[in-house]
Amino acid sequence: MMLYSTRKLKKIALYVSDEEVGRIERLFIDTAKWDVRYLLLLKSDLISSRRLLITTPSMKDVTFIKNKIHLRSQDQLARATPIEVSIEKSHPEDLIQVKTNLPVFKSQGTYSTLMDTEKLKGYPIRADDGTRGFLTELAIDLVGWSVRYLIVKKNKWQFWRKTLVPPLWVDSVNTSTGNINVNLAERAIEKAPELNSIAGITPRLERRVVFHYGSDKFKH
Repeated sequence: MMLYSTRKLKKIALYVSDEEVGRIERLFIDTAKWDVRYLLLLKSDLISSRRLLITTPSMKDVTFIKNKIHLRSQDQLARATPIEVSIEKSHPEDLIQVKTNLPVFKSQGTYSTLMDTEKLKGYPIRADDGTRGFLTELAIDLVGWSVRYLIVKKNKWQFWRKTLVPPLWVDSVNTSTGNINVNLAERAIEKAPELNSIAGITPRLERRVVFHYGSDKFKH
């Protein structure tokens, strides 16, 4: 298991033969399946900058060394068929929707399956019996490029305790009201095991999380 927070992932660089080819700037996730579908890569040099959208399936056969992603060759990046996004665009996802016809980009009513992780940050977590906390980060498993946990804080201040909510408890993401609706009681989230850091998500903590949310004391 290789977990990174969305905040830390935005600092990771991609390399080919020890040469940097770009840095991850944004992540786009499918909130229906809770996996990472696209990475927005910023490629810069002394003359110009441009953004490229690449798919995560092309990133599965890579090596992770010291917070760097090493591709096998430049061809691996080319085969991803990247989509160029204008650097002047304030909302890159708008251009992405225009240039693609993938089902994941279609919305139904106020619900959208594709989300920029930066826009999800700060969404209130709405439990069955009220609002309990805010999304502060996501824990991403780089092996399968999937969202392993939602990291929730009681409020938006930095010093409040953090807890983990597995995506399987998420009912929907409402982009109209800006809520993440979960099939849990407030107490279940509030009393969940505390998280100190991404590195602290150990197998022991994960077993505690599974036991906690599976306990009968939080069921209606």
